[in-house]
Amino acid sequence: MLATLSGERAVELYRDTVAQSYEHQLATAAKAAPAKPYDPKAKYTVGDLVEHATFGAGVVRSVAASRVTIQFATSTKILVCGC
Repeated sequence: MLATLSGERAVELYRDTVAQSYEHQLATAAKAAPAKPYDPKAKYTVGDLVEHATFGAGVVRSVAASRVTIQFATSTKILVCGC
């Protein structure tokens, strides 16, 4: 669908889709368990809801080799964890 749209409209639709996906993930994670405060020594699993002091609420996207990838509202961050 995005291939048939031009420039700014395609970017706008993509951003809307990403924002909706993020909001859906937050809502799903919040139903499963309350947000964990981010702690670099903590262990996380994919789908966990995390509350970071700087970045706000986020959803864990992947966990590997003492690193956790968390999707926040405005960006995705790779942070240290006690995996």
